[in-house]
Amino acid sequence: MECFKDYTVDRMENKGYEMIPKREFNPEISAFSNLLLDLVDFKDRVRPMANDIARHDAAWIYQKRNVDEI
Repeated sequence: MECFKDYTVDRMENKGYEMIPKREFNPEISAFSNLLLDLVDFKDRVRPMANDIARHDAAWIYQKRNVDEI
């Protein structure tokens, strides 16, 4: 049980967003192949990056900071 308030932990919610760049369209292949590459890119790159960003954002309130910054 804690008997003190830790002022080095920021309790404010920081609302914002992070942009993940989309894969570039390749004009040398068909639209269907581009669609398939988009789906593979989403599965292999975008979803893991989004999960990492979400975990980082959820853990942000538990990170300690310098008292002078707060």
